[in-house]
Amino acid sequence: MDWKFTEQLGRKRYIESRSQSIISLVKLTRREQEVLHHICKGHSMVKVAEILNLAPSTIITHKRRIFQKFNINSLVRLGVLAERYGFLH
Repeated sequence: MDWKFTEQLGRKRYIESRSQSIISLVKLTRREQEVLHHICKGHSMVKVAEILNLAPSTIITHKRRIFQKFNINSLVRLGVLAERYGFLH
């Protein structure tokens, strides 16, 4: 494979991946955005449940859906994405 072609293909995939993440952020429900905000502030699932007056199992469900929308499986990665796209500001 030509090096330039490979580099361009890699850049295209990176841009598409980044765009997909931004679109996913826009598609978060209001409640998912609230849960994301509190998770990224470092609150535990139980604490988020107390703050939002919801059951911990509901918070876990919201967290799972957020992970699915971002196609991630790590709280650290979630925080990085939220910071990168300015959600936490």
